Amino acid sequence: MPQVPYTFGFAFAFVILNPRLSLLQPYPIERLRQWFADVTPNPARMPINLSIGEPRHPTPALVAEALAAGVRGLANYPTTIGAPALREAIAAFYLWAKTPIDDADFAKRLFAEQAVKVLPGSFLSRDAHGTNPGRGYIRIALVATRDECAEGMDRILALARAL
Repeated sequence: MPQVPYTFGFAFAFVILNPRLSLLQPYPIERLRQWFADVTPNPARMPINLSIGEPRHPTPALVAEALAAGVRGLANYPTTIGAPALREAIAAFYLWAKTPIDDADFAKRLFAEQAVKVLPGSFLSRDAHGTNPGRGYIRIALVATRDECAEGMDRILALARAL
């Protein structure tokens, strides 16, 4: 059997995965890592990471209690679109801000000059019909402490105003 991308040989059979998998864009977090690989953040600034969305502080007791109380609901599959409360919580977790220049260039300059890392919106979307809905925006994950988020927003505004 000829080898094609995403073909795996097992002792009992060949498994061919969807050949269209090779059309997928690179994982956004990997693109982000590569994009910032050659950037050194301003050493005069404390780095603030608002890019990925992984909290770095303990889970509040209120959240742990709500999870424990809702564990019975995990016995069923959720709706495809998600419950309205979940969608609202996810939407409040991220901010999308318009950039005065290309989103990827803005994110790189922001990291280099202000030591704030965000995710270029174009990394999360793909071109469709000649447009990328994330282009021209950065996604800001509100995962740092309140003070770090506020400081990060001040630095984002400072760069945007300077351009």
